[in-house]
Amino acid sequence: MANIVSPLPRRRPEAGGYARGDEKRTAILETAIRCFGDDGYAGASTRGIAAEAGVNPPAIQYYFGGKAGLYAACRHHVFDSLMDALGENQGTTAQAYDSRSAMRVFLCLLDALSDFLLDTAERRGWRRFLARMRANPNEVAHPEDGLLRGDPDFFGHVCQLVGVIISSPPQSDTVKLKTAAAMGLLTTFHLERDLMLARFGWDDLTGANLEALKTVIRQSATAILEHSE
Repeated sequence: MANIVSPLPRRRPEAGGYARGDEKRTAILETAIRCFGDDGYAGASTRGIAAEAGVNPPAIQYYFGGKAGLYAACRHHVFDSLMDALGENQGTTAQAYDSRSAMRVFLCLLDALSDFLLDTAERRGWRRFLARMRANPNEVAHPEDGLLRGDPDFFGHVCQLVGVIISSPPQSDTVKLKTAAAMGLLTTFHLERDLMLARFGWDDLTGANLEALKTVIRQSATAILEHSE
């Protein structure tokens, strides 16, 4: 997964100011995710985001401390939603499983990740933002304000599972390569969605199309991992 960061703390004016309603904050976040996805961090403006969200520009300063804090909050918001979608198995220590149960958990994670990246993110207008995060994880690099500190290592967690499945050290190149290969079809459809839809002659990735893809993603991952020497 791309680097995920914690948002800057919300600021409160000493007197007066904006109501700290979650609805307004969420509206800004959802709008900003779409704008950052379409235009990138450099191309998106806080004034444009505020206008599209239907708030005054100072609201972004109030809730997020500025553009960098808003971007960090967007990443955090998406990551929290992803963790909710993946469920409790993503946080379980891989060593608690045997090879068969680790494979079952890995396939469940692939299913949930496919639903989130290929369906939920599309419906919520998050797809381009997520694709940018995966393709350019360091698009915004401000180490001095903590934007890139404390990033959860989702890929590392998946490697732990794969290490159990194929009985190899999770830090080894073999495990990392097989993990990347097992997730390759999902990654391709996530990052190259429009191209892949055109190749298949599909209008969207919903219903039967999505289920067919998820089936092949599971089959491909199983073939890669269960036939490891």
